[in-house]
Amino acid sequence: MFALEAVSTTHMDAPISLELFGINHSYRYQMVRQMLIDALDSTGAHYTIEDVSQIDKFIEEGLPSVPAIRVDHDKLFNISLDEDPNATVEAVFQYIVQNKMRALVVPTDFSDQSLNAIRFGKGLAKTLGLRLVLMHVHHPVVDPHNAVVLEADMGVYKQEQLEVLAATFTDSQDGANPYIRPVETRFEVGYPLPTIVEVSRQPDVAMIVMGTLGATNVLDKIFGNVSSSVASQASAPVLLIPPDAGFEPPRHIMVAFDAELVEGHSLDQLLAFNEDFNAHLDFVHVADRDTDFAVIRERLMTELLGRGQLQFSFDIREISNAQDISVQLERYATETNPDIITVIARHRSFVNRMFHKSISKSLCQHTDRPTLVFHTD
Repeated sequence: MFALEAVSTTHMDAPISLELFGINHSYRYQMVRQMLIDALDSTGAHYTIEDVSQIDKFIEEGLPSVPAIRVDHDKLFNISLDEDPNATVEAVFQYIVQNKMRALVVPTDFSDQSLNAIRFGKGLAKTLGLRLVLMHVHHPVVDPHNAVVLEADMGVYKQEQLEVLAATFTDSQDGANPYIRPVETRFEVGYPLPTIVEVSRQPDVAMIVMGTLGATNVLDKIFGNVSSSVASQASAPVLLIPPDAGFEPPRHIMVAFDAELVEGHSLDQLLAFNEDFNAHLDFVHVADRDTDFAVIRERLMTELLGRGQLQFSFDIREISNAQDISVQLERYATETNPDIITVIARHRSFVNRMFHKSISKSLCQHTDRPTLVFHTD
């Protein structure tokens, strides 16, 4: 096992840069600064604050009053003497949440599995500094003979149900935390699988979190489900949550890997995800005749150590291929009990997908612990 410490890797999103203009020894300035820190901490976002107290800077920026707050060197918020600083800090908070934070999207069909995924996603979004967005994809029932939508009001009902659900998961205001992270909603009409995959391609989507039935449903074993199909086809990382899994910051992440882990951006994504947790990374390769484990182990070591000092420990090991790869990985997971299993999905052409058994999809359908899927492209 290798234990490394100190400099962090790249977070899932770049830190938000804030400049606080004012006379830093004044009571009003210090009060605004602390309020700003409290608001930013409640978002979970990474940020930096630069104190700017030079009067010539105030003149150069043309500030009508101080304190003033500027976000990412573009959006400026002034606080006049007769203005309540709380209102300005609240405006900064809302601006950051709505414009500077990417989304963690949880598709829901209102089932118990998807409600559990929302609970998990809420905790994860707060930790990673992401907006929580609940999405429902409504597929209308159409009479094929008359080209008429049946139960046309069902879409309205589902949209209202989605808003109620978002309100249920929105924290209530209290004295300890007056800054409420809104739970957003997204209502789409279409087929669930292609719609969710298309949403995963949008640049403001950082991750998809979905519930899965696990291995208890016979039809799910045979045909797969929307969750595992999204995991194999989406562009953004997809985290699949089995029934009853509750959110706890992971301390041990098992990473099923091969040469493709270091060839694409998957390693960058993995390390960015782990920055908020510094969990132990257990890299596991299933032996095969076509791969020289010593070579890919050396490449992975070079990639990791070449990033400077890391704040997490890791192992790189190879396990037997005596059985089906997904079976071997599941068995290893049972022995080591990781908090999350991570796999890499390879985007293939339709013909290749028809004839190639997907290891990642097999794991997604059968594992009893959260499974995080990254994509090589």
